[in-house]
Amino acid sequence: MYRLVSGPLNLNFPVCLMAMQRNNRGFTLIEVLIAAVIMFAVLALTAVSFKTARQSSEKAANVVNMLAPLPLIMDTIRTQIRSNPLENLHGDGAFSGISYQWQATSQLFASPPNIIDPETMLATTYQPRYRLYQVNLTLSLDNQQRQLSYKELAWTAQNAFAE
Repeated sequence: MYRLVSGPLNLNFPVCLMAMQRNNRGFTLIEVLIAAVIMFAVLALTAVSFKTARQSSEKAANVVNMLAPLPLIMDTIRTQIRSNPLENLHGDGAFSGISYQWQATSQLFASPPNIIDPETMLATTYQPRYRLYQVNLTLSLDNQQRQLSYKELAWTAQNAFAE
């Protein structure tokens, strides 16, 4: 039976002998293979994450390029609707390399609220002059398309709307 004593390394104890011998040999083949597998797994995951980040960045840039002129396109459509407020309107155009098509459909044709004269207590009614449109807009850039939908309001001072 071996006795473990505190102090210097007891070379008669077999576990101590194995520990000393292992330190002198270096890494084993299995340790090197495990380290290589871990390293290649980390490299593969890093490459995949960089690829995904690059693709996401490209998609975001495409969306920004397509939607950047949107306020100017919407102003153009608003001007066309308000200058000619009919039941159904449509148009197309191009701006900054982006082509667009739009269609506006009247959803509501309403008059201002009635006003009651406090002296005579008679109500003044108005003819309909406000028209709410549902605008469907299609933007095209290269081979990509984006559908947008929004509401637009048009009005006139007199009853200029045609029913």
